[in-house]
Amino acid sequence: MDRQRLMEGGGESGKGAGPPSGYKKAVFGVSGMTCASCVSIIESCVGAREGVYAISVGLIQERAEVKFDPTKVNEEQIAEEIESVGFTAKHIPQAEHNTVRLNISGMTCSSCVNIIESSVSQAQGVVSVVVNLATETAQVVYDPDVSGSRDIIACIEDVGFGATLADGKGDQTQKVDQKAELAKMRRTLFISIAFALPVFLLGMVLHKVPAASFLFYKDLVPGLNIANFLMFIFTTPVQFGIGWKFYKNGYKALKNRSANMDVLIALGTTCAYTYSVFVILIAMSSGEHTMANMQQVPGQPVPKAHPVHTFFDTSAMLISFILLGKYMETIAKGKTSKAIRKLMSLQSTTAVLLSLDENDTSELHVVDEKEIDIDLVQRGDVLKVLPGSKFPTDGTVVHGRSTVDESILTGESMAVPKTVGDKVIGGTINQTGMLYMKATRIGSETGLAQIIRLVEQAQTEKAPIQGLADRVSSFFVPLVVALGVVTFFVWMGLATSGVVDTYMDDIMGGHNSPFQFALTFTIAVIVIACPCALGLATPTAVMVGTGIGAQNGILIKGGSQLEMAHKISAVLFDKTGTLTTGKPTVTEWDIFGEFSEHIHQASIAVTPTASPATLSPKYAYRGEDIGAGLGMAMDLGQMKAGMGVRPPPAKAPGANASMSPDMFFHLVASAENASEHPLASAVVKYAIDVHGVKRESLSATSEFMAVVGSGVKAVVDGHVVWIGNSRWLAENNITLAQALHNNDEDVELVQTRVAELENEGKTIVFVSVDGHLQGFLAISDSIKPEAKATVRALRNM
Repeated sequence: MDRQRLMEGGGESGKGAGPPSGYKKAVFGVSGMTCASCVSIIESCVGAREGVYAISVGLIQERAEVKFDPTKVNEEQIAEEIESVGFTAKHIPQAEHNTVRLNISGMTCSSCVNIIESSVSQAQGVVSVVVNLATETAQVVYDPDVSGSRDIIACIEDVGFGATLADGKGDQTQKVDQKAELAKMRRTLFISIAFALPVFLLGMVLHKVPAASFLFYKDLVPGLNIANFLMFIFTTPVQFGIGWKFYKNGYKALKNRSANMDVLIALGTTCAYTYSVFVILIAMSSGEHTMANMQQVPGQPVPKAHPVHTFFDTSAMLISFILLGKYMETIAKGKTSKAIRKLMSLQSTTAVLLSLDENDTSELHVVDEKEIDIDLVQRGDVLKVLPGSKFPTDGTVVHGRSTVDESILTGESMAVPKTVGDKVIGGTINQTGMLYMKATRIGSETGLAQIIRLVEQAQTEKAPIQGLADRVSSFFVPLVVALGVVTFFVWMGLATSGVVDTYMDDIMGGHNSPFQFALTFTIAVIVIACPCALGLATPTAVMVGTGIGAQNGILIKGGSQLEMAHKISAVLFDKTGTLTTGKPTVTEWDIFGEFSEHIHQASIAVTPTASPATLSPKYAYRGEDIGAGLGMAMDLGQMKAGMGVRPPPAKAPGANASMSPDMFFHLVASAENASEHPLASAVVKYAIDVHGVKRESLSATSEFMAVVGSGVKAVVDGHVVWIGNSRWLAENNITLAQALHNNDEDVELVQTRVAELENEGKTIVFVSVDGHLQGFLAISDSIKPEAKATVRALRNM
């Protein structure tokens, strides 16, 4: 690629010439795009508009960035241009400047501050600069199309001070804080459970165990048995120690004239705890005894025992359950954040910057290269990407040829060939060849950064059902409190009137206090109505769903999309790597040529589409490869319909000669070995694994040429080998009719078979040696064993 093309800003659709100094940049939200062709339509349409200098459209982000001359076109007209081709566009006001924070060294007084601010503010592209002497930092706002952090650092160093990018410890600090919070919650939860578990056993289990009956019928003081005393001791720290934050948060909510879940938790547990203490105090003040302490006085009636029912276990266990729910929610958030951090780890931390010879505009002459921090990369920088390295940012290839593994971002399992002019995505992996790329998107503009933002937004987006839950929660707490009050007065009235005396005796065990009886139902209403599930279920489900999806390469736009999932009636698969293994293999091959005189010694292979009656003696048709020949010798009289024949090794390649499979695959593998295309790798692997071609015996090639989308040409052992699609070979006067001596019947038979293979989703590449078509290969991506079961399961859903 020449220097002129590099200067034209590859990676953006535009007129070729750079925008003038008075250009303007605008960002549009574009909806309705479904695939890359939509991007091309918008870029070509808007790019052709007078006054538009460049346009870059992001499919995933649904954004379009346009650079234009405001004297010739405006944002409204650009939006109309996008809508004219069937999409919806909305102008999104953007801050047109970036901000960088720098650590400054060498400053001693305020004059140093003035020197730096004066120097940097005069630099091209700098909008504003603020230097802080006390913290030794500088914050610079700049136009990323004109300047960059590297230029600003150089400007500061030119006036005698040191400057480095401020350490990006924010994410690390946040990660540490999250771990500390989780550890604190875990510790609090364990303490709460340690106190609540004995209360639960005393209140719900041990009263049924005969050996523990003394806990309930032995009084420490009249009216206070051992069990209630222990429950009081264990519950109090939970209620007012661990549960204090519910009181604090509830108070803040009430102070702001609102009621949240903390209010209801505090109210419900306080009622349960207060009631329990209240009934114990009443029992103690009345001097009532439990059964074990009752002693009948001669001549006196047997004293009546009144077991005291408390709700200490309700208070302690409810707080513990709430803490467990919040702890699980925090873990879910952490897993989701881990998924985001995993995406962020795909970003390269450094880049190799190339300095080019500015005087040579015809070719790329590298005069220097150095490794820099990724944050120092600027638009327009030319970067070197070695095989096995990650692309540091989004850009366009300006030199070299390679294949790129984009599976981490696009899900495309097969390596994608890249050559000059092709776009590359930051975070993907360069595989085979060294590339020079020009950076077109940096920092938060890259596709990977925007995917990370998309996942983060998805986790914070509220699903429609969550909006309903929020609306319900806004009046749910006051409603529950009101219902509790109504419940109290209703049961108080019934108890006072004597209507429920029998029922009250069964419930209260002889404590015929209408107040206690009514309070019991009131607490039940308030405690049971605690809206924990209402407040936690939806956001937790959204966060876990989007997080797990991100870990498995599935990007979910938000809660509303998850909520709509139950209405899905059709699922579209990207076949390669999803339903298939993503590893292409050669499945069938054919060699053309004349039959040998010793045709009866030819080995056979079963093929469902050809029979001896339809085969001309001018070529041997090789159908489905079942193992590179079975080595079976048969007479022609033994051949049955539905079988084809493959000749034994014969003469050297030529117009009317049959090529041996050994020579055929040796020439093909040698030529393809010089290519980096995944299909070429599949052919070479097949030749080595199935046909016994030795990798070390592959011949060197000369005059190698790869034509994107067509095939390869190379000279192998003095033979000119062409491997590619039929259209490309026909353009070079290599045709099937020529190979089959213009026999229409034979040509139609082969074309029919090729069409059948292509209809099965297989890629057909023809092989020509010295200008004569010798055969073809069918390459297919095999279906995963579990694909059928997966599709069947989806259909049954």
